[in-house]
This record gives sequence, C-alpha cells and structure tokens, in this order.
Amino acid sequence: MRRLTIFIVLLFFCYNFCQAQGYKNQIAISGLGGLGIPAGDFASDVPGKGNAKTGYGLGGSVEYFVKEQFSLGASLVYNSFDDKDSSNTKNRLLVYGLVGKYIFNPGSEVETYLKVGIGLVKFTIEKPDSTFSFDTKTSFSGGLGFMYKLTPNLRL
Repeated sequence: MRRLTIFIVLLFFCYNFCQAQGYKNQIAISGLGGLGIPAGDFASDVPGKGNAKTGYGLGGSVEYFVKEQFSLGASLVYNSFDDKDSSNTKNRLLVYGLVGKYIFNPGSEVETYLKVGIGLVKFTIEKPDSTFSFDTKTSFSGGLGFMYKLTPNLRL
C-alpha cells in the first residue's frame, strides 16, 4: 500500500501526457502539472524577500528527436503561489526555454529519462492595487523521470 501511495503522489507532482513515441525524427509533445514548493529566498519570511506558500505549476514542451534516444525542444511553464500573509497577493513565475531529453531504455514498457533545460524566468507579484515585475533571470532545470507506455503513441 505504501508503494502505491508513493507512486500516486509522484504521478501527481509531475506527469507527462500526449508523449509521442521517442525515436529518431519523431516529435514529442509533453504536458506537466503539479505542486510547486517554494525554497530559499522565495519562501523566506524576511522582509524584502519572497513570502510564497506552496502553489501549482502547469506547462509543456515540444521536442524533436535528433537521435534514437535524444531530443531537443522548447518548453513553457507557468507557476502560481499564494502569499503567506495576504490571500489577495499572487506570486507568479513564467519560465520558458530550451530542453534536452535522453531516454535510457527507449521502447520498453517503462522508459526512464534524464531531462535538462536552460531558459529565462519572469517573476511578478500581483496585488489588488498594483503589479510588480522583476528583471528576467536565467534559469536551469534538470531531473530524472519515467514514462509508462499506455499505447504505442501515448505515455504517462
């Protein structure tokens, strides 16, 4: 039961859908969504720093497989976090950039992959009476994941 619970929680945090079969010269369309957990200055209680609560993120990517196991593409992710002190204040992040994915075992029922990205992030704080936008910054991302084969052209 514990393993099933952990598996379901992991699927909630990050999932891929509409994943085209990942082979050379194929296009993959991926979607993601889940829980956003602020860290560092973004979650700090210190005045002048971030004051974000746990939020959510939605996004996706379009990738082209240049080799049998390797794809390159573009991604776009939107994150929203409420403020710890005010329910009327929203912290928003828009992240866009380039991604690369390497699939370790293409064609198997459960494919595992490594994904890395570089991009730009735009941070905005929206209050009822004003909106503050901050300079666009460089962002880096990376992670390990897996895709379960539902049909020949659809992965979860």
